Amino acid sequence: MAADPRHLVDLLDRLAARGEDAAFVRGGDAEHSGPRVARDARALAAALLGAGLSPGDRVAIYLEKGPLAVVAIFACAAAGLVSVIVNPRLKDAQVRHILVDSGARLLLASFDKMLLLQDAAGTVGEVPLVLTYADAGLAVPHRGMAELLAGPKGELPPVDPRAPATILYTSGSTGLPKGIVQDQRNLALGAAVVGRYLGLSAADHVLAVLPFSFDYGLNQVLAAAWAGARVTTLDYLGMADVFTELRELRCTGLAGVPTFWREFASWLRKGEVRPETLRALRYVTNSGGRLAVEDIRTLRKELPWVQVFSMYGLTEAFRSAFLPPSEVDRRPLSFGKPVEGVRLLVVDPETGKAVARGEVGELVHAGAFVAHGYWNRPADTARAFRAHPFDPQWPGRVVFSGDLVREDDEGFLYFVGRRDGQLKVSGYRVSPDEVEEALRGVSGVALAAVFGVPDESSGHRLIACVSPAPGAPADLAGHVLGSCRRLLPFYMVPAEVKVVREMPLNQNRKVDVPALRTQLGFAEGRGAS
Repeated sequence: MAADPRHLVDLLDRLAARGEDAAFVRGGDAEHSGPRVARDARALAAALLGAGLSPGDRVAIYLEKGPLAVVAIFACAAAGLVSVIVNPRLKDAQVRHILVDSGARLLLASFDKMLLLQDAAGTVGEVPLVLTYADAGLAVPHRGMAELLAGPKGELPPVDPRAPATILYTSGSTGLPKGIVQDQRNLALGAAVVGRYLGLSAADHVLAVLPFSFDYGLNQVLAAAWAGARVTTLDYLGMADVFTELRELRCTGLAGVPTFWREFASWLRKGEVRPETLRALRYVTNSGGRLAVEDIRTLRKELPWVQVFSMYGLTEAFRSAFLPPSEVDRRPLSFGKPVEGVRLLVVDPETGKAVARGEVGELVHAGAFVAHGYWNRPADTARAFRAHPFDPQWPGRVVFSGDLVREDDEGFLYFVGRRDGQLKVSGYRVSPDEVEEALRGVSGVALAAVFGVPDESSGHRLIACVSPAPGAPADLAGHVLGSCRRLLPFYMVPAEVKVVREMPLNQNRKVDVPALRTQLGFAEGRGAS
């Protein structure tokens, strides 16, 4: 058996060794072989270093899923740079926050993505911009990729497996998203570990619908690079696009989050797709939340030849656990047991001691894949990344997930809820505080509060409550919802906006969220599960 990859450049070498005629990644009208990705990545890496960047500098990537985004991620790794992959669905405020917070030294972007920003110049600020192609129609100073590649070349440095490779931004329990620093070894080893338990091989063709900014989506591409598999990326408008690609390309693998599988299963239940047209599909995976039992049963009934993998991971530790397909009918609510190289502990959040099987405790991830911590947030890092709670000889740090779980008598794990006020919406972590901050900036809003209502398919539905300011529009709820759609990515847009003329306040004159929930007829708790 070949040795596990030590870093992302080992994966790049695997791509370079593949056949020139075999496609590795396709997106839209573009398609690259493995050797082309390797050549282009090394050329871009040399150009980035020649442009004055140094190992450890951050490069933001704001591109559509596809070959160029894959090239950019590998180029940063080859140059010792740190990629900051920006979710293409984010809006101005979130993009700007990531650029500023990460200290990005360069932004690689597409012209189309820049056009989607309401204020491109204000969002980019002082960060040098390189577009996939130069275009005078964009009123922001920039260079084209061709100019960058034609400039001076730097010498690629030796690769340090423990050097930071990427900063992945995810919402914390409060405030704006935090960057989580993952290194080259964790990303490369995670590709091999997941590739092995999925049984990935050169015969596989993965349909990638998840963003690369999501650790789960990034792992798909890296695992395909490790296994010699093919990847087609898809920015789909509706489930019909997904089924068309699965059928016409004969894709063998598909990953999604619970809301995706809810819609996928609904199409199967309604007979809107013929199961026999999906005979090539070998496996599906779910992460980012608990898959509804009804949807599992639909997948198993309509596509009995397909292996269903329930998985669990947190960005702070990349990959953690999976449930083998052979167990999914017996224990559909479980996310399984630890992946190789990982030990998962269930501890009392207050004492740090292990709890008995069957009791609820906080999940603590030990072993492989633990991140370096939160970017430039030492206090947050110290809270989550700590010494082993009861083994002083344990090498390295462990990460306290904030997830409450329980373990059954056979060692299988089940998600129960969150310790903090963080919510899971369509596989994304959402801070109610961040949504509230956006609401407070909407004209006509005096006070705002946001909480989550448990939802089987999406994890939580966001409920926004606003009180009107003088001169507020008559349809304040509609006005707020429209503003949210302009200002926030889709997963942060409230499912419902309620106008509450008299908000209950606590002794600190802040909105009393538990009292507000009771007033509106919802169960108590910011994000009860």
